[in-house]
Amino acid sequence: MARKKQGAQFLVRPLEEKELDEMTRVWVDADLPYRPKGRDSPEELRAQLRRSPDLFIGAFDGQKMIG
Repeated sequence: MARKKQGAQFLVRPLEEKELDEMTRVWVDADLPYRPKGRDSPEELRAQLRRSPDLFIGAFDGQKMIG
């Protein structure tokens, strides 16, 4: 059985363009809707991020994106 760390702290912040691939991995791992040939294509995600820099946020445990 996995144990939670007492007092664990995570960093939540807007994502950078270089982190979009990792974001989509989190989506796939979480079985969230993902349309890589449509609205979630790399080109479209980059365009969305440029229009709204705070649109995508990530949760990090150290350097690892966990959400």
